[in-house]
Amino acid sequence: MNAAMNQPSILTLRLGQSDQAGHDYSPIRKSNGHGKQVAYLSSVDEAVLELILSKSAPKDVSHFAYLRTSSFSKDPNEAAGDAIQQIIADDPDLTSTEKENLTKARRGQGQFKRNLLQIERACRFTGVEDQRLLIASHILAWSACSTSNQRLDGNNGLLLTPNADRLFDRHYISLADNGQVLVANFVSDNHLNALGLGGLRGKKVGAFNTDQKRYLEFHRKLFEEKQT
Repeated sequence: MNAAMNQPSILTLRLGQSDQAGHDYSPIRKSNGHGKQVAYLSSVDEAVLELILSKSAPKDVSHFAYLRTSSFSKDPNEAAGDAIQQIIADDPDLTSTEKENLTKARRGQGQFKRNLLQIERACRFTGVEDQRLLIASHILAWSACSTSNQRLDGNNGLLLTPNADRLFDRHYISLADNGQVLVANFVSDNHLNALGLGGLRGKKVGAFNTDQKRYLEFHRKLFEEKQT
């Protein structure tokens, strides 16, 4: 077994959801393409993963293969997103249009961006309005969404410049319901200035609607975890 195989792999498990036989642990519902609740990421060593693969139905092995090749050298959200996207691609109950919309939503394109543009018109942090310079970024990460509707919901997004998107995606900055910018305690003003985001700490960037606040609540929880 080579060194890469000895690294822990990312395994996405959806608990508390099963069919009558207790065998259905797919993170995507076959009936409608929606995700299942109560998901978390956990690391397992290669021996455990080999055991899981040996007990899996042949049709599931390709799904596990995505997880098997993903280690903690890769961002956990990205690894989980890769696995979910493969399951979406293989789902016979989703139309090609539905699959395309969900895949584009992960990249901040397609229907998700069109929905977002109905709500947001500029970067909240910088005020930049030129869409060519903005990224359609999810508030609740694409991989963390439990339904297809959440992945395409315009309320679950912000238009951000690249540097702001990087900090927001990593939960180094967040937003209060009243629009006040929250900055992680380890991000200095010098860092913000160098990134072209000077004066961001404590800045008020405008109010949010009820649905946006619901997504921002999840974002802030992850932001707060970064402070510890």
